[in-house]
Amino acid sequence: MLSVLEISRNQIQRETGMTVTIRRQENKIHVQSPFNPDFREGARRLGGKWDRPIWGFDARDEQRVRQLCLDVYG
Repeated sequence: MLSVLEISRNQIQRETGMTVTIRRQENKIHVQSPFNPDFREGARRLGGKWDRPIWGFDARDEQRVRQLCLDVYG
C-alpha cells in the first residue's frame, strides 16, 4: 500500500518553486526532488540509493530523511 507523505510541499513551492515529494512504500522511503548537491551528500550519509528519478531510503530513517529535506529545500 502506497501512502504519500509530502512535507511542506506548498511552502517549498511558494518559496523556491521546487517540489519535494516523500512516499512511503512498505519498508522504503522514496524522495523525488530537484537536484541539489547538499541533498545528494546528505542522502548518501543516510545510506540513500539513487534509482533514477528517486532516492530510496530505509523506512527506519524516515524522520532523518524528512529533516534533510527541510534543511536543504526549506
